[in-house]
Amino acid sequence: LVYLEMMIERHKAYTDKIARECNLGRRFASRTFSSFKVDGNEAAFYKSMSYVEHFEETEGRGLIFIGRAGTGKTHLA
Repeated sequence: LVYLEMMIERHKAYTDKIARECNLGRRFASRTFSSFKVDGNEAAFYKSMSYVEHFEETEGRGLIFIGRAGTGKTHLA
């Protein structure tokens, strides 16, 4: 149990560091997949979810989000 708590804390510290360094600001700090409005953006949403679920297998490959303003690119990023 202690090891699990330590790992959770390390993961939280790492994700907090990434959040600070990404410069998305307060507006996007609380954005998650569960708060994303999927309507009309299904392909981007599911591709992003798949990327995260299989991140270890991406071998350094990333995603590029392209689209009109207001379609959720920054939210998904």
